[in-house]
Amino acid sequence: MRWRTVIGGRRRETARARFGGRPLAIYASVGVLLAIVSACFLSLPWMLGGSDGGPRYNAGQIEHARIPPMWIPLDVETFQRLNQLVPSDAVERIAAAEGMEPEAVMLVTEGAVADRLRAEHPKFLLGADALGRSVFRRALVGGAVSLGVGIGASLISVVVGSLYGAVAGLAGGRVDAVMMRVVDVLYGLPYVLLVVLIAVASDAAIDDHVGRSREREAWLERQAAVDPANRFYWRYERR
Repeated sequence: MRWRTVIGGRRRETARARFGGRPLAIYASVGVLLAIVSACFLSLPWMLGGSDGGPRYNAGQIEHARIPPMWIPLDVETFQRLNQLVPSDAVERIAAAEGMEPEAVMLVTEGAVADRLRAEHPKFLLGADALGRSVFRRALVGGAVSLGVGIGASLISVVVGSLYGAVAGLAGGRVDAVMMRVVDVLYGLPYVLLVVLIAVASDAAIDDHVGRSREREAWLERQAAVDPANRFYWRYERR
């Protein structure tokens, strides 16, 4: 116990030595953390919405695949590829202003004309993935999901642990002893093993649900093919 106290005290002293004389570092770290959390959660309603029926974080065009981030320099090949994605009216406008042919404008990679072309390029803050989807949008949604799972798991563990401990302390005696032995057994199990078991169980449940859903859709399709009057019901059930 004494050794743990000394180690804990040293860790606290090390933390104070690092940040105690730099309050600005603490404020900046907290501010960055709050900014990331706020960006992930506050942008979630807009990311999940969309005008074409799909969420915005999943929207993309295959022509935009592998576009690099907007803030890095471009090589000649990438620049010419992005020039092909500039709208034709913008190319004609730049060509008329510079006294050039549109085909010649598409080949420019340096100078003032290139700067005007780059202003018309598709822009992605962190680039686009293989399907032309914004990596930044997907990172925000993924961060919100990860934070939500972490916060939810922490709240569940606090509530369950508090209720479990309260029942054990209130009952006392043999009930308390049995409940604490159960906790000791759970502490003795490797966390990796528990994670693997939960992952296997969840995968099996998901596969079973997906299989049942596919069987149900196939049955609805067969019913719609047999009786055209069931087509409306089939479309309604697929939503």
